[in-house]
Amino acid sequence: MVKIAVVVLDTLRKDRFDEFFNWIPGCHFNAAYSTANWTAPAHASIFTGLYPREVGVSAKSRSLTCPEQTVAETLSNQGYDTIAYSANHNASAENNFDRGFNDFTGPSALLNPDDHVLDFEQFLSNSDKKGVTLYWKAVHECIFGKYDTIQSLKCGLGKAIGNKALQKNINDDGASVVASEITDRNWAEDTLFFANLMEAHTPYDPPEPYNRIGEAVEVTVADTFTGVDDVSRIQEAYDGAAEYLSEIYKEIFNELATEFDYIITLSDHGELLGEHGYWNHTYGLYPEVTHVPLVITNTDERQNQIVETPVSLLDIYQTIRDIAGLDQQRRGQSLINVDSLKPSDLLAEYRGLISIARERLFNTGYSDSEVQKYQKSMDALIGAEGGYWVFQDEQIVFPEDISETDVFDRLKILTEDLDEVQIDKEDEVSEQVRSQLEDLGYA
Repeated sequence: MVKIAVVVLDTLRKDRFDEFFNWIPGCHFNAAYSTANWTAPAHASIFTGLYPREVGVSAKSRSLTCPEQTVAETLSNQGYDTIAYSANHNASAENNFDRGFNDFTGPSALLNPDDHVLDFEQFLSNSDKKGVTLYWKAVHECIFGKYDTIQSLKCGLGKAIGNKALQKNINDDGASVVASEITDRNWAEDTLFFANLMEAHTPYDPPEPYNRIGEAVEVTVADTFTGVDDVSRIQEAYDGAAEYLSEIYKEIFNELATEFDYIITLSDHGELLGEHGYWNHTYGLYPEVTHVPLVITNTDERQNQIVETPVSLLDIYQTIRDIAGLDQQRRGQSLINVDSLKPSDLLAEYRGLISIARERLFNTGYSDSEVQKYQKSMDALIGAEGGYWVFQDEQIVFPEDISETDVFDRLKILTEDLDEVQIDKEDEVSEQVRSQLEDLGYA
């Protein structure tokens, strides 16, 4: 009998975690790395123990449709109660990240916790309609279904035009709802709990007194490359969001610690705040984006320990299986017994910009050749000894002007046995999905 909680603090940088989250007890992995620069592929690795390219999740396809079982599916088949709360549209039921969870609460429901408000993520994922027909069906459901018509229509309008303020009737991005709901919940003896908390993701808009800017601060894909006018304003807004996330997560963590045997706290990726001339996390594999916080807390012991061995988000899959008493499979290793960790080279990958991000750049005035430059794939090699290199076109592009001949061979060894799923057709971006991605700064 075991209860396992996995909480993703979306977009939280490692340095801000060290500053605001030093209250979390447990085993701190100081050299943990994501497998990608953004949510969908990173979560695919967490759920499957495979690299994003192996399960076909990339800028071309955000959906987790691979034939391999997710860890939630495996544990559900073992009799576990599997429960998830995701505030991120990229890790939602629409994109099949609800696989294996018998209770999955998505972004719309978290932003509108009233049961009488239509859950648009669930509605859209279950509908076979498209375009105008889908809009009319949604309006009909809001008016004639068992919902608060005004609030449901308001939420739907907010999604359609990308206005987050219209989409929600709470003062954060859903973490307060998670804190409230888990307090009243009865947990099964065997439980897998997952949560994605979006308070550190753009737009940075924490409640007072953490919002020292006085308004929501958005960073878009255009800002990624052109920069921002007020650097200190963006950084202060992000810091306020991270500080609020620490306070609300403290409530969640303390509640989970009363019931759960293990709590795994991590981020799926970080954020660029002007380093290397870039912003946001839509481009590249700089360590500010891939170096992530990771703490595993055994709530019976709560012993603090620092581990410097490089590890990957791939390892979360194996770690959950190990806690559940299941045999090891796929890539990565369990992180429970740190004395038995085997240092190894690790991989992170970048596979271009999503289609509406490219569209936004075109509309901003970028030429086709400029946009194509940002479409080039990259791989990052995280060395077993702690080195970090980013490759593009068989060249080291980070750190610049540094060439170490053996790392090319190490990258080849690491990638040569990876079967990359070929995406023949890029995901269609509906108006609903477009508004969601624009709201998250991906366009």
